Amino acid sequence: MRRVIFKKLLISTGLSVLVFFSVSFVTFLAQIHTPFGHRAEDLRLDIGFPLTYYYEFSVDSCDVLLGWKLNALFADIIITWALTVVLYFLFTQKKLVKS
Repeated sequence: MRRVIFKKLLISTGLSVLVFFSVSFVTFLAQIHTPFGHRAEDLRLDIGFPLTYYYEFSVDSCDVLLGWKLNALFADIIITWALTVVLYFLFTQKKLVKS
């Protein structure tokens, strides 16, 4: 039983890494390519969901400021991990009950 739980935890942790990187990439893509056209005058980039953990913006035409919010990064990682683990355990538990 412990081995099964450990295996599920390991698999769900791997899935949460994939989910975290995918969500971060989608938030990046949504800002650089919009269906309404390219917004060259708005040079701002925010990465992270639900919390923004990386930001980059242009002050003048050549000055770019950027930074990391490590608290938001760790909170996003924990939220993604927790949701993925809970959903994985729920879905695999239902599968075990049916069979």
